[in-house]
Amino acid sequence: MSTGPLEKIVIVGGGTAGWITAAVLVRFVRARIPIELIESEDIGIVGVGEATVPVIRALNGLLGIDERDFLARTQGSYKLGVEFRDWARPGNVHFHFFGDFGDVIDGISAHHHWLKLRQLGDPTPLGAYSFPYVAGKLGRFAPPAADRRSPAADYNYAYQFDAGLYARYGRAATRVGRLHREPCAHRRQADRRGFVHRRFGVPRPSHWTGAASRLRRLVVVAAL
Repeated sequence: MSTGPLEKIVIVGGGTAGWITAAVLVRFVRARIPIELIESEDIGIVGVGEATVPVIRALNGLLGIDERDFLARTQGSYKLGVEFRDWARPGNVHFHFFGDFGDVIDGISAHHHWLKLRQLGDPTPLGAYSFPYVAGKLGRFAPPAADRRSPAADYNYAYQFDAGLYARYGRAATRVGRLHREPCAHRRQADRRGFVHRRFGVPRPSHWTGAASRLRRLVVVAAL
C-alpha cells in the first residue's frame, strides 16, 4: 500500500450524507486535495423526513448556510426534542428535550431540587421545568433569547426537513467549491432467492491502474 500523499478524495453517493461530507471537505481541504463526488441521477434520493439533533445548527453555520433560506427550501420546521413512545413499556412516553431543567440554585443543580420536591410529594414532572419541553408540548417556538439572564436563553433546537430537498440544497451549496460530480451507472440483478440487488459501476480514475489495479493515494468515502 502506498504511503505517499493523497492525490484525490472520491465520495460515492450524493444523498444527504454524501453532500455533507463533500461540503465539509470542500470547506477545509479543497485547496490542497481535489474532491470528486460520484452519484447517479437515475437512483434518486430518498425523500424522507430527516430528523436531526442540535449539532446540525453548528454544521450549517460552519458551511455558511442561512437558516431562513435553508428552512424555506427544504420545507423544514424547528425541532425542540425527540419523543419516544413505548420504549420502556407499552404506554410509556419519554420526551428528550434539547435543553436543561433550570439554573443552579445555591450551588446545587436544578434536578436535585426537583428530586427533593418529589420526596415531599410534589407530582410536577421534570419536563415542566424545561423551556423546550413546555414550548414543544404547546406547539410553540421562539429563538433562544439573546439576554443570557433570561430563562428562554439556555436551550437548543434542531430541524425536521425533507431529506431529498436537503440533498439538492447541498448540491447548490457545494458548487461554490467547484465540486465535480459524475453520473454513476447501475444495474439490477436478482439472486437465487429472488432478492433484487443493485450493482454500481463507477468511473475508473486514472489512479486505478497498474497490474493489480490497486488504489494508489486515493481515499474513497462511501456515502450511499
